[in-house]
Formats: sequence, structure tokens, C-alpha cells
Amino acid sequence: MKSKLLKSVLFLSMFMLIASSFSFGSNFASAAENDKKSSFKEEINEINVEVPYKKSEVKIEKSKNDQSESMEVIDIKTNKVLRTYTVEDVDAPIALASNKNAALANTTFKDVSETRDDNGLETTLRARLEIYSSGSFAQIQDIVSYNWFTSSGNHTLESESADGLSTSGSFPTNEVEILGDATIQAAISQSASAGFEAAGFSISAGTGSTYYARKDISIGFRYSIY
Repeated sequence: MKSKLLKSVLFLSMFMLIASSFSFGSNFASAAENDKKSSFKEEINEINVEVPYKKSEVKIEKSKNDQSESMEVIDIKTNKVLRTYTVEDVDAPIALASNKNAALANTTFKDVSETRDDNGLETTLRARLEIYSSGSFAQIQDIVSYNWFTSSGNHTLESESADGLSTSGSFPTNEVEILGDATIQAAISQSASAGFEAAGFSISAGTGSTYYARKDISIGFRYSIY
């Protein structure tokens, strides 16, 4: 009897050891598979943004106030902020809604944006989304508008353009992609030209001691409901 009991205990122990080994191997493989992915999703203010980096290469820092939430994507090695994403609740006129009948109770608007930094000059592309929701169901009805912004200083944005699309091919949709191009032009001194040139700007001489730094930039991001 004792021999049978001992065999049963040994068999159960071996089974649990093998099972845990498979589980560990599966979890390890899953983690390795996730690290191979070139992007991942992160939620801010009830909207998911696609972060175009491996999870192991960046860290995420979020900040929030009453109406908006922002997220900085930071390079782990250099501690440099690579991208900043923001989602803000907007009190927009119901007249903008595509479905006027459902708009009164079920339509909200959110501004979604990405900000990039080029040698200390911040540029933001923002899109306004119309979102319909009912209970746990939600969908993006439309992209209402696009706007470019830049930080204050002796520089301007030129030739701005922006467009958006549904990744499913039509609206309503669960995910949108926003794309835009612009040119930054900054009036700088000769002593600052080396730093701007290192950041990818082309430098040209102006009048007197003024030089001009120009750079073509692109911003593209994806936001989704789920």
C-alpha cells in the first residue's frame, strides 16, 4: 500500500514539474514573441495609440489632467523623448456630428495628436475624431479636422498638409491613421547652424548675420477604439 502511495506521489510530482516547465517555456516564448514586434498599443484617455517601437527599447511616461492625457515615449538607452501623444476631450458643437439624431446623447469628440522635437523645435499634428458610443460599444464615425501647431520662437511651419483614413477602408471604423507633412523654417545665428545641421536641417545664408535652417518633416500615427 505504501509503495503504491509513494509511486502516486512521485508520478504527481513529475507531472506537475513537467507542466510547469511547459508553462514557463510558453510564457518565455510569448515574451520573446512580443519583443519581436515592431510596435505595441498603449491606452491614453480611453483611446489606444500604436507605439512604433519594440517594448524593450522604450519606456512610457504618462501625465493626466481633467480633460486630457499625454504619453511620452522615451528611448531607454539615451533617455531622449522620441514621441509625445495626447488625447483630449473636446466640447465640440453637435452640428459637427455626422449622425445628428444620435448625437445628442451618444456622440463625443476627442483631439488626438503626436508631437515631435527637432533640435528643440516642437511640432504637433492634431486630428479631431467624432466618436459614437452606446454602453460598451464604440466606433469612430469620422475625422472632423486636422491642425498643425509649433512651439513659440523664431521659426514657422510651411507647406503643411494632412489627411486621414480608416484602416478598415470605410467609416464608421475602429481605427484611423493620420498622416501629415510640413516644412520647418527657423531663423538662426551662424553659431547655432552646426547643431541644426546635425539634426537634419539644411542651412542657407540670409541677410547680415542671419541664417535659415529648413527641414521637411512627416508625422504619422494610429489611434483605435479597441
